[in-house]
Amino acid sequence: MIKRIVIMLVCLTLNLAYLAFAKPEKVGLGINYSVVKIDNLSINSSVSMTKLVNLPLIVTNGGERDIIISMTPRIPLKVQQGYEAIPDPSWVVPGQERLLVPAGSQASMDVIVNIPNDKNLLKRKFHVAIHVGVAEDLDNHKGVVIDLSVTGKLLFSIAPVPNQKALEYALENPADAAFEFSYPRLDFYGIKPGDSFEVKEKLGEPLYLENRTSKKQTYYIYTKSAAKIDFRVDAGTQTTMNPNDVKIPTDELKIKAGKKASLDLTIHVPKSVDFSKGKILYVLSCKSGHRQGVERQLLIYCSRETKEDTKKKNLDTPKM
Repeated sequence: MIKRIVIMLVCLTLNLAYLAFAKPEKVGLGINYSVVKIDNLSINSSVSMTKLVNLPLIVTNGGERDIIISMTPRIPLKVQQGYEAIPDPSWVVPGQERLLVPAGSQASMDVIVNIPNDKNLLKRKFHVAIHVGVAEDLDNHKGVVIDLSVTGKLLFSIAPVPNQKALEYALENPADAAFEFSYPRLDFYGIKPGDSFEVKEKLGEPLYLENRTSKKQTYYIYTKSAAKIDFRVDAGTQTTMNPNDVKIPTDELKIKAGKKASLDLTIHVPKSVDFSKGKILYVLSCKSGHRQGVERQLLIYCSRETKEDTKKKNLDTPKM
Protein backbone atom coordinates (compact mmCIF):
# COMPACT_ATOMS: atom_id res chain seq x y z
CA MET A 1 0.00 0.00 0.00
CA ILE A 2 1.42 3.37 -0.97
CA LYS A 3 2.47 5.50 1.98
CA ARG A 4 0.68 8.84 1.88
CA ILE A 5 2.41 12.17 2.19
CA VAL A 6 1.12 13.85 5.33
CA ILE A 7 1.20 17.58 5.90
CA MET A 8 0.47 19.51 9.10
CA LEU A 9 0.39 23.28 9.24
CA VAL A 10 0.44 25.30 12.43
CA CYS A 11 -0.29 28.99 11.96
CA LEU A 12 -0.07 31.90 12.65
CA THR A 13 3.08 33.66 13.84
CA LEU A 14 3.24 37.43 14.08
CA ASN A 15 6.22 39.30 15.51
CA LEU A 16 5.96 43.06 16.05
CA ALA A 17 8.71 45.56 16.75
CA TYR A 18 8.23 49.08 18.11
CA LEU A 19 10.28 52.23 18.58
CA ALA A 20 10.17 53.71 22.08
CA PHE A 21 9.37 57.30 21.13
CA ALA A 22 6.44 59.56 22.00
CA LYS A 23 4.94 58.98 18.56
CA PRO A 24 6.39 55.65 17.40
CA GLU A 25 6.03 54.66 13.79
CA LYS A 26 3.95 51.55 13.37
CA VAL A 27 6.03 48.66 12.05
CA GLY A 28 5.30 44.96 11.89
CA LEU A 29 6.04 41.80 9.96
CA GLY A 30 4.13 38.53 9.96
CA ILE A 31 4.14 35.23 8.10
CA ASN A 32 1.62 32.42 7.76
CA TYR A 33 4.30 29.76 8.38
CA SER A 34 4.89 29.06 12.05
CA VAL A 35 5.44 25.32 11.95
CA VAL A 36 4.92 23.30 8.78
CA LYS A 37 5.41 19.51 8.94
CA ILE A 38 5.61 17.34 5.85
CA ASP A 39 6.02 13.55 6.00
CA ASN A 40 7.12 10.94 3.47
CA LEU A 41 8.78 13.11 0.86
CA SER A 42 10.72 11.15 -1.71
CA ILE A 43 14.40 11.42 -2.47
CA ASN A 44 15.18 12.79 -5.93
CA SER A 45 12.13 15.07 -5.89
CA SER A 46 11.21 18.74 -6.09
CA VAL A 47 8.07 19.82 -4.24
CA SER A 48 6.19 23.11 -4.58
CA MET A 49 4.36 24.00 -1.38
CA THR A 50 1.81 25.89 -3.48
CA LYS A 51 1.07 22.88 -5.69
CA LEU A 52 1.18 20.31 -2.88
CA VAL A 53 -1.02 22.05 -0.31
CA ASN A 54 -1.96 25.43 -1.82
CA LEU A 55 0.35 27.01 0.75
CA PRO A 56 2.55 29.80 -0.56
CA LEU A 57 4.48 31.81 2.01
CA ILE A 58 2.27 34.82 2.80
CA VAL A 59 4.01 37.87 4.29
CA THR A 60 2.04 40.59 6.11
CA ASN A 61 3.41 44.13 6.34
CA GLY A 62 1.76 45.79 9.35
CA GLY A 63 3.83 48.93 8.94
CA GLU A 64 3.30 52.30 7.36
CA ARG A 65 5.90 51.99 4.58
CA ASP A 66 6.25 49.70 1.58
CA ILE A 67 9.05 47.16 2.06
CA ILE A 68 10.86 44.53 0.05
CA ILE A 69 11.50 41.29 1.90
CA SER A 70 13.64 38.24 1.29
CA MET A 71 13.22 34.66 2.50
CA THR A 72 16.37 32.82 3.56
CA PRO A 73 16.49 29.15 4.58
CA ARG A 74 18.88 28.64 7.52
CA ILE A 75 20.28 25.96 9.75
CA PRO A 76 18.21 26.30 12.98
CA LEU A 77 19.90 27.50 16.16
CA LYS A 78 17.72 25.12 18.18
CA VAL A 79 16.70 21.93 16.44
CA GLN A 80 13.21 20.53 16.93
CA GLN A 81 13.19 17.39 19.07
CA GLY A 82 13.15 14.26 16.91
CA TYR A 83 14.67 16.04 13.92
CA GLU A 84 18.18 16.91 12.73
CA ALA A 85 19.37 20.19 11.27
CA ILE A 86 19.14 20.27 7.51
CA PRO A 87 22.58 19.44 6.03
CA ASP A 88 22.23 22.05 3.32
CA PRO A 89 19.69 24.90 3.60
CA SER A 90 19.85 25.39 -0.18
CA TRP A 91 17.51 22.39 -0.49
CA VAL A 92 14.77 24.94 0.28
CA VAL A 93 14.37 27.64 -2.36
CA PRO A 94 12.17 30.78 -2.28
CA GLY A 95 10.00 31.34 -5.31
CA GLN A 96 11.68 34.71 -5.87
CA GLU A 97 14.68 36.57 -4.46
CA ARG A 98 12.79 39.71 -3.44
CA LEU A 99 9.10 40.34 -2.70
CA LEU A 100 7.40 43.74 -2.57
CA VAL A 101 4.94 43.97 0.33
CA PRO A 102 2.93 47.23 0.34
CA ALA A 103 2.20 49.01 3.64
CA GLY A 104 -0.73 47.48 5.52
CA SER A 105 -1.01 44.66 3.01
CA GLN A 106 0.11 41.13 2.10
CA ALA A 107 2.08 39.44 -0.66
CA SER A 108 3.03 35.82 -1.31
CA MET A 109 5.68 33.61 -2.90
CA ASP A 110 6.12 29.89 -3.46
CA VAL A 111 8.49 27.72 -1.40
CA ILE A 112 10.25 24.82 -3.16
CA VAL A 113 11.77 21.80 -1.36
CA ASN A 114 14.39 19.90 -3.37
CA ILE A 115 15.45 16.48 -2.03
CA PRO A 116 18.70 15.05 -3.47
CA ASN A 117 18.89 11.55 -4.94
CA ASP A 118 20.76 10.07 -1.97
CA LYS A 119 19.65 6.80 -0.32
CA ASN A 120 21.45 7.84 2.88
CA LEU A 121 18.58 10.31 3.41
CA LEU A 122 15.88 7.61 3.62
CA LYS A 123 13.86 7.57 6.90
CA ARG A 124 15.54 10.75 8.19
CA LYS A 125 13.77 13.89 9.50
CA PHE A 126 15.05 17.41 8.93
CA HIS A 127 14.44 20.90 10.34
CA VAL A 128 15.13 24.09 8.37
CA ALA A 129 14.50 27.61 9.66
CA ILE A 130 12.52 29.88 7.31
CA HIS A 131 13.83 33.39 7.97
CA VAL A 132 11.92 36.34 6.50
CA GLY A 133 13.39 39.83 6.86
CA VAL A 134 13.26 43.29 5.36
CA ALA A 135 15.72 43.45 2.47
CA GLU A 136 15.01 47.04 1.45
CA ASP A 137 13.11 50.07 2.75
CA LEU A 138 11.66 51.76 -0.32
CA ASP A 139 11.47 55.13 1.43
CA ASN A 140 15.17 54.95 2.40
CA HIS A 141 14.15 55.82 5.94
CA LYS A 142 17.05 57.26 7.94
CA GLY A 143 17.72 57.36 11.64
CA VAL A 144 17.20 54.40 13.95
CA VAL A 145 17.26 51.13 12.01
CA ILE A 146 15.18 48.20 13.22
CA ASP A 147 16.14 44.65 12.30
CA LEU A 148 12.61 43.53 11.55
CA SER A 149 12.36 39.81 10.89
CA VAL A 150 10.44 36.66 11.72
CA THR A 151 11.42 32.99 11.57
CA GLY A 152 9.26 29.91 11.06
CA LYS A 153 9.97 26.17 11.01
CA LEU A 154 9.82 23.77 8.10
CA LEU A 155 10.00 20.16 9.30
CA PHE A 156 10.02 17.28 6.85
CA SER A 157 10.71 13.56 6.81
CA ILE A 158 12.00 11.36 4.01
CA ALA A 159 10.09 8.19 3.16
CA PRO A 160 11.80 4.88 4.10
CA VAL A 161 11.89 3.89 0.42
CA PRO A 162 11.91 5.95 -2.80
CA ASN A 163 8.35 7.20 -2.84
CA GLN A 164 7.65 8.82 -6.19
CA LYS A 165 4.21 7.20 -6.50
CA ALA A 166 3.06 8.73 -3.22
CA LEU A 167 4.39 12.11 -4.27
CA GLU A 168 2.63 11.89 -7.63
CA TYR A 169 -0.61 10.94 -5.86
CA ALA A 170 -0.26 13.87 -3.44
CA LEU A 171 0.30 16.33 -6.27
CA GLU A 172 -2.71 14.97 -8.14
CA ASN A 173 -4.89 15.07 -5.00
CA PRO A 174 -3.55 18.01 -3.01
CA ALA A 175 -4.63 18.89 0.51
CA ASP A 176 -5.78 22.50 0.31
CA ALA A 177 -4.54 24.93 2.96
CA ALA A 178 -6.62 27.83 1.68
CA PHE A 179 -8.83 28.16 4.76
CA GLU A 180 -8.59 30.39 7.79
CA PHE A 181 -10.29 31.68 10.91
CA SER A 182 -11.78 35.19 10.78
CA TYR A 183 -9.32 36.24 13.52
CA PRO A 184 -5.60 35.31 13.64
CA ARG A 185 -5.90 35.06 17.46
CA LEU A 186 -8.42 35.98 20.17
CA ASP A 187 -7.71 38.06 23.27
CA PHE A 188 -10.33 38.37 26.01
CA TYR A 189 -9.82 40.82 28.86
CA GLY A 190 -11.35 41.30 32.30
CA ILE A 191 -11.95 37.57 32.71
CA LYS A 192 -12.44 36.27 36.26
CA PRO A 193 -12.12 32.76 37.71
CA GLY A 194 -15.42 30.91 37.23
CA ASP A 195 -16.53 33.06 34.27
CA SER A 196 -18.48 31.40 31.46
CA PHE A 197 -19.02 33.27 28.20
CA GLU A 198 -19.85 32.85 24.54
CA VAL A 199 -17.11 33.97 22.17
CA LYS A 200 -19.53 35.71 19.79
CA GLU A 201 -20.86 37.86 22.63
CA LYS A 202 -17.37 39.02 23.57
CA LEU A 203 -16.44 39.68 19.93
CA GLY A 204 -19.72 41.31 19.03
CA GLU A 205 -19.90 38.96 16.03
CA PRO A 206 -19.46 35.24 15.36
CA LEU A 207 -16.10 33.59 14.86
CA TYR A 208 -15.96 32.28 11.28
CA LEU A 209 -14.06 29.60 9.42
CA GLU A 210 -13.71 30.48 5.74
CA ASN A 211 -13.19 28.07 2.86
CA ARG A 212 -11.10 29.88 0.26
CA THR A 213 -10.82 26.94 -2.10
CA SER A 214 -12.75 26.27 -5.30
CA LYS A 215 -14.38 23.11 -3.91
CA LYS A 216 -16.64 22.11 -1.05
CA GLN A 217 -14.47 21.03 1.90
CA THR A 218 -14.93 19.14 5.16
CA TYR A 219 -13.19 20.55 8.22
CA TYR A 220 -12.63 18.83 11.55
CA ILE A 221 -12.73 21.04 14.66
CA TYR A 222 -11.22 20.13 18.02
CA THR A 223 -9.46 21.64 21.02
CA LYS A 224 -5.83 20.96 21.83
CA SER A 225 -3.54 21.21 24.87
CA ALA A 226 -1.67 24.51 24.78
CA ALA A 227 1.33 22.80 26.39
CA LYS A 228 1.77 20.58 23.32
CA ILE A 229 1.79 23.16 20.54
CA ASP A 230 5.01 23.69 18.59
CA PHE A 231 5.34 27.47 18.48
CA ARG A 232 6.01 30.42 20.74
CA VAL A 233 3.26 31.83 22.97
CA ASP A 234 3.16 35.14 24.83
CA ALA A 235 5.60 35.38 27.73
CA GLY A 236 4.12 34.60 31.14
CA THR A 237 1.21 32.58 29.74
CA GLN A 238 -0.23 29.56 31.57
CA THR A 239 -0.50 26.62 29.16
CA THR A 240 -1.86 23.93 31.51
CA MET A 241 -5.57 24.59 30.99
CA ASN A 242 -7.93 21.71 30.22
CA PRO A 243 -8.92 21.83 26.51
CA ASN A 244 -12.42 20.70 27.54
CA ASP A 245 -12.99 24.16 29.05
CA VAL A 246 -13.77 25.21 25.47
CA LYS A 247 -17.08 23.83 24.24
CA ILE A 248 -17.64 23.54 20.49
CA PRO A 249 -21.11 22.92 19.00
CA THR A 250 -19.82 20.56 16.30
CA ASP A 251 -16.61 18.73 15.47
CA GLU A 252 -17.21 18.74 11.72
CA LEU A 253 -18.09 21.50 9.28
CA LYS A 254 -18.87 21.15 5.59
CA ILE A 255 -18.35 24.49 3.85
CA LYS A 256 -19.05 25.26 0.19
CA ALA A 257 -16.39 26.84 -2.03
CA GLY A 258 -15.77 30.48 -1.15
CA LYS A 259 -18.17 30.40 1.79
CA LYS A 260 -17.77 30.60 5.57
CA ALA A 261 -19.45 29.08 8.61
CA SER A 262 -19.72 30.32 12.18
CA LEU A 263 -18.16 28.62 15.20
CA ASP A 264 -20.18 29.41 18.32
CA LEU A 265 -17.67 28.58 21.06
CA THR A 266 -18.37 28.74 24.78
CA ILE A 267 -15.53 29.05 27.29
CA HIS A 268 -15.84 27.97 30.92
CA VAL A 269 -12.95 29.31 33.03
CA PRO A 270 -12.39 27.18 36.17
CA LYS A 271 -12.80 28.82 39.56
CA SER A 272 -9.38 27.48 40.52
CA VAL A 273 -7.49 29.61 37.98
CA ASP A 274 -4.86 31.90 39.54
CA PHE A 275 -4.52 34.85 37.17
CA SER A 276 -1.67 36.27 39.26
CA LYS A 277 0.48 33.69 37.47
CA GLY A 278 -0.37 35.19 34.07
CA LYS A 279 -3.06 34.93 31.43
CA ILE A 280 -4.33 31.53 30.30
CA LEU A 281 -4.32 30.00 26.84
CA TYR A 282 -6.68 27.70 24.97
CA VAL A 283 -6.06 26.29 21.48
CA LEU A 284 -8.69 25.57 18.85
CA SER A 285 -7.54 23.42 15.92
CA CYS A 286 -9.05 22.91 12.49
CA LYS A 287 -7.95 20.23 10.04
CA SER A 288 -8.83 19.80 6.40
CA GLY A 289 -8.47 16.30 4.99
CA HIS A 290 -7.56 12.99 6.64
CA ARG A 291 -4.12 11.35 6.43
CA GLN A 292 -3.06 13.96 3.91
CA GLY A 293 -4.25 16.89 5.98
CA VAL A 294 -3.51 20.51 6.77
CA GLU A 295 -4.01 21.82 10.30
CA ARG A 296 -4.41 25.39 11.53
CA GLN A 297 -4.62 26.56 15.11
CA LEU A 298 -6.33 29.53 16.75
CA LEU A 299 -4.85 30.81 20.01
CA ILE A 300 -7.39 32.05 22.57
CA TYR A 301 -5.92 34.15 25.40
CA CYS A 302 -7.91 35.06 28.52
CA SER A 303 -6.58 37.74 30.89
CA ARG A 304 -7.75 39.16 34.22
CA GLU A 305 -6.39 42.57 33.18
CA THR A 306 -8.54 45.02 31.27
CA LYS A 307 -7.67 45.93 27.71
CA GLU A 308 -6.68 49.42 28.85
CA ASP A 309 -4.30 48.05 31.51
CA THR A 310 -2.66 45.79 28.94
CA LYS A 311 -2.19 48.64 26.45
CA LYS A 312 -0.64 50.84 29.16
CA LYS A 313 1.76 48.06 30.20
CA ASN A 314 2.85 47.53 26.58
CA LEU A 315 3.47 51.27 26.11
CA ASP A 316 5.50 51.42 29.32
CA THR A 317 7.72 48.53 28.18
CA PRO A 318 9.94 49.44 25.20
CA LYS A 319 10.38 46.62 22.67
CA MET A 320 13.40 46.87 20.38
